[in-house]
Amino acid sequence: MPRPPRWCGWGVLAAIGAPAVGLEWGTTRALATGATADEITGVLLAIAPVAGLGRVVGAVTDVAAALGYDVEAALHDPDEH
Repeated sequence: MPRPPRWCGWGVLAAIGAPAVGLEWGTTRALATGATADEITGVLLAIAPVAGLGRVVGAVTDVAAALGYDVEAALHDPDEH
C-alpha cells in the first residue's frame, strides 16, 4: 500500500482546528519538502469529509496566506486573481 508523503501530516493541523501560526508553519514546511500548492489544496479537499467543512474553511485563509495568496485582494477584485 502506498504511503502518503510526510508533509501530509500538516493536514491534521487543519483537521483539529490548529491556530493560524501552526497552519502557516505546516504549509511552509510542506512547501520546503517539495509539496506543490495544488497538492496542499488537494489535502484540504481530501480531509473535508472527515474534518468537516467548517474546519477546512477556517483553515483556508491561513493556508492561502502561507502560499502567498492575498485573499482580501482577491475578494475586492476577483478578476485580477
